[in-house]
Amino acid sequence: MNTKRLIILICFLLTCLFGCNSTTRAKKIGEISFNMNPPYAVVNHAVNCIEGNSLLILQSLKDMNLHFFEFNSEKVEKSYTLNSKVINSLPYFQLFVKDFDSIVLFNPLTSCITIVDSTGLVIFEEKLESGVPTLNPDNPLNCIGNKLYLGNSSRNLNVGLPLERNEYFQTVKPIYQIDLQNATNSERQWGSFPRKYADNNYDFLNYFPDICPYSAESVLVSFASDDSVYLFENECKVRSVLYDSKFINNFMPYPEKKRLDMAFYKNFLFSEPKYIALIYNKYTQQYLRVARHRFIYKSENKFDSEHMKWSIVIMNNKFKIINEFVFDYRYNSSDVILCTIDGIYISDVPNSHENINQLSLSLYKF
Repeated sequence: MNTKRLIILICFLLTCLFGCNSTTRAKKIGEISFNMNPPYAVVNHAVNCIEGNSLLILQSLKDMNLHFFEFNSEKVEKSYTLNSKVINSLPYFQLFVKDFDSIVLFNPLTSCITIVDSTGLVIFEEKLESGVPTLNPDNPLNCIGNKLYLGNSSRNLNVGLPLERNEYFQTVKPIYQIDLQNATNSERQWGSFPRKYADNNYDFLNYFPDICPYSAESVLVSFASDDSVYLFENECKVRSVLYDSKFINNFMPYPEKKRLDMAFYKNFLFSEPKYIALIYNKYTQQYLRVARHRFIYKSENKFDSEHMKWSIVIMNNKFKIINEFVFDYRYNSSDVILCTIDGIYISDVPNSHENINQLSLSLYKF
């Protein structure tokens, strides 16, 4: 082999070795802050961008009020508070901003879907009758057209027991759908769990999918411990698409022998990688899959903070992965991700005690 070919081969091998896990950073182009003094101790939030203006809603754990912030790329245009006395049964564990005058609130404790305008006037309310999903903050609510989606569950099966978990995978439809225009048959449960979950009866300690739009009659569905996403059309699975992070190598199911080890359980929840959100960017017609990387322990009960990373994997609507952008949990949180015409807002982590009364968002261009 001549010298030239040897050099080309070495370069190729180095690219394969180091290029696969190289990091790409998004470009920060702006920032905005929201005054949260006195601290709201936020229990819930919802964001959306409508006609170029953005709306952030925070629900306070302290007073249960809803705090509204309307903003653009330069400043907060307006902020106001909706007193919880206007609406019954707060707190709502799921919020979704359909538009400025359609804020969807769902409380599994009361089995009630409520839609209010920005003044708190109730414009729609319905009590769900069929198999209301259990209360869980990791179960995101999404609204696509006139249909609401969230993860389905069962109150009768204990997924901590292998036999009942197997029955859960075989009988529970993971997607709960509510049709806001159909008063007689508004609730439906459909879909299926990935084979990675069901065929092996694995417990990854997550059961709720993320659902986002693909077309008028189809949605993409993501499960936290599965590298693929699934295209459903008219409630039927039609395609599986590999949509993975290059920083996630494998998912470990929870060991059955550790069921009673609470310290192991806590560390498992915090350290295991998973996909934590699936978002559609209507301005670029691309998808954002948010991946939390595996956390490494420095010592018992202490993580290596320098390597606590997460990333956003970008895919176009032809199912081609475009890029992956890495973020550091010391500086950015995946709690708030908002796609706008100007770019993507991502929440910052306060860098001092003085900044704890502010919520700051950085604007990125990918």
